[in-house]
This record gives sequence, structure tokens and C-alpha cells, in this order.
Amino acid sequence: MSRDANHGHPVFAPTSVAAGVDVGGTFTDLAALAPDGTVHTAKVLSVPADRAAGVLAVLQASSVGPSALAYIAHGTTVVTNLLLERRGARLRQQDVLRTVVAARVRADSL
Repeated sequence: MSRDANHGHPVFAPTSVAAGVDVGGTFTDLAALAPDGTVHTAKVLSVPADRAAGVLAVLQASSVGPSALAYIAHGTTVVTNLLLERRGARLRQQDVLRTVVAARVRADSL
């Protein structure tokens, strides 16, 4: 790893970083593990109209460019928050269970 001459940010070798990104309703967070074991974090405001823009923004804020990623895990709490806050479309319990069972059957057949 070297340092960016302009900002002093770490510059990672291509495909050397593992990162996790959580897209939430308010913030998008990133935690990245560099090859030397250091953890880099960043937090930006989420972009509800374009979740991908929030992911790109948090990568830029952390100085971990897409070309440096060897692995990225993506998660979101948006749907969980909608359910907990009882916002969004009303769902019948049997429809939710049917969807979960169908997804599980598909996953098991892979």
C-alpha cells in the first residue's frame, strides 16, 4: 500500500481489498480490510432514489476504488426498517411466508 500524493489517502493494489457495504435508509456504511490487516471505514448519506450511487459515494469517501476490490459483500437494512416502522405496502403473512419458502427452495437447488 502506498499513499496518494494529493490527499494522503491509502492507495491499494488492484484486487487486494475485501469490503462490506451496508445501505441503510439514512446512511451507507463501508468497512474495508486492506492486505496489511488495517480496517478502513467510511459513512455517507444514502441516496434513496439510486442506492448504487450511495455505494459508489462511500467507496470514494473511503479511497477504496472499485478496481482495488477483491471481494465485496453488500447488505441493506432498507426493507427491515420498512417492516419495523410499518411503512410501505401492506403484506399478508401468508404471502411473506410463501415468498421466503420459494426463495429457500431455489437456494437449496443451486
